[in-house]
Amino acid sequence: MKTEGQIGVFLCECGGKISSRVDLPLVAELLKEEPRAHLAILPYPCLAPGLAAMKSAIQAKKLDRLLIGGCSSRVMKKRFPEALASMGIERHQIDFINLKDHVAAVHEASPQELAHKAAALVAGGLASLNLLEQYEPVSLPFDGPVLILGGGVSGFAAARELARHGMESILFVKSLSPERVLDELHQTFPGCRLFCGDVGEILREVFAHPLVKVIPEQPIEYIIGGVGDYRVGLKQGDGNVTEVGGVAIITALDREFSPPEIGYIGGGDRVWTMQDLEDRLVEGHVQPGRVVFWVNSPQHGQAAQQFAAVAAWRDSLLMARENPQVKPTVLYPANITLPLTGADLVEARAHGVSLQSYAPELHPVVQSGYLSFVSPGDHLEHEVEWDTLIIPGVPSDPAAKAKELLRWLPIYPENGGGVLKKSHIKLWPDQLPDESLFFTGSAGGICDLNEVLQQGKKAARGVLHLRQKALENRLVSPVVVHVDPDLCEGCGLCTEICPCGGIEHVKPGSGAVPRETDNHLCSGGGTCAATCPYEAIKVLNNTAQQLEARVKAVVGRMQEHEILSFIC
Repeated sequence: MKTEGQIGVFLCECGGKISSRVDLPLVAELLKEEPRAHLAILPYPCLAPGLAAMKSAIQAKKLDRLLIGGCSSRVMKKRFPEALASMGIERHQIDFINLKDHVAAVHEASPQELAHKAAALVAGGLASLNLLEQYEPVSLPFDGPVLILGGGVSGFAAARELARHGMESILFVKSLSPERVLDELHQTFPGCRLFCGDVGEILREVFAHPLVKVIPEQPIEYIIGGVGDYRVGLKQGDGNVTEVGGVAIITALDREFSPPEIGYIGGGDRVWTMQDLEDRLVEGHVQPGRVVFWVNSPQHGQAAQQFAAVAAWRDSLLMARENPQVKPTVLYPANITLPLTGADLVEARAHGVSLQSYAPELHPVVQSGYLSFVSPGDHLEHEVEWDTLIIPGVPSDPAAKAKELLRWLPIYPENGGGVLKKSHIKLWPDQLPDESLFFTGSAGGICDLNEVLQQGKKAARGVLHLRQKALENRLVSPVVVHVDPDLCEGCGLCTEICPCGGIEHVKPGSGAVPRETDNHLCSGGGTCAATCPYEAIKVLNNTAQQLEARVKAVVGRMQEHEILSFIC
């Protein structure tokens, strides 16, 4: 990488908003000794005539770095890179000095005095640009299958979408037949097993498709590499490790529901968990009588209660359809809203399904054969009789497979509540490359089966977008962070603390191996560079040397009693 370059400075008059307050010719005079190849004052650099003048200067002076003194970069940071891309100017080659908001609009000093402040800020920008490291973005290969890890049902939707567009995938599953997957579906999506017939169609298509390689889940020894070249080590029963590779990773993780504790209720074999009911429904055992679904467990949150209420409604509707002698009632807390349509409610009434809310601040009391509760409508105590009492399951902590993946992927537990979230650094959208690591499934938040299937489909479309960019030679990895292999001691601290997964893992037992970066995942936050004890990592074009040079240039032009402040 080289730092020598030709810098062009363009100062904006902004229709008098800047030039009436700042003496721009004096700014140009004050900067005559600074390292630059060109300086121009333009009425509006952002408009067509100004852009034409800039392009002419770039071509004539062979400029490869630009400093624009005018409006905020938040206003113009997309305008100039897009307009000047045809001249070979990339986003990182442009720096902005906000003369309008930081100088012209906030001071009452004379234009000559403000020119000194403007010149100091521009000089700082020039000092930073002078240390800019030119680089060529790295083209990425994208030839191979997609790895779909986790065993969640969204993985099947992703695999089908990829296969229908001619792309291979390796799908890791918990069960090796569509029937077995359907039989176990109620463990993660209560109430959906018998209510979503299209799931079976998806499963059968995926298991039979030649572009989908179905592999049973195996212990993961490591996940290394980056977009276009991910490698997953699978630990075999004999202790050996086999490796599979792929161009992208889709993680499909579903949150399981555990059977609730029902021993304290009493009632013997007349009190079932939702899982017990689902098993009986699969076997076709629908008993007549009064069945009450009691939606409880406020400690798991309203989203879990809402999900349980919908599952109870679905199962009660199914039971009533199968056997008119079944009289279901869904008893749910009044502080949740049932996400049912008018058509759903009409069908519930048509089949005799009762939907009854109770005041959540007063816990219902279960006794033999009936359940008493306080109605939020009249604030009086009511009773509902039952022959069978159904208690929905409760969301459990992440499964062992999820915890295994968390070690290698930028996915983290959220607030200790059992919900997983992919790391999401809040940056401007144009600061991030295309997503290359996809997280799907109900482990990211309680949701309906149909929503999870849509997540899988959306992730597959994201991968297909990457493939299309690769076919057009537009899939490149931006150089954001660089690890100097001569300085890196391979301690692994950067890998452990990186919140976005931008520092690649290494195989266990590899020793002190210098780390590499996956700049497609890197957000440029700089945590790794700030904490590296060997100073082996630097955020390109935002280095400590550039910051020091900027500060030195500004301080060298400051007047007495002026203060230089920083905002982080």
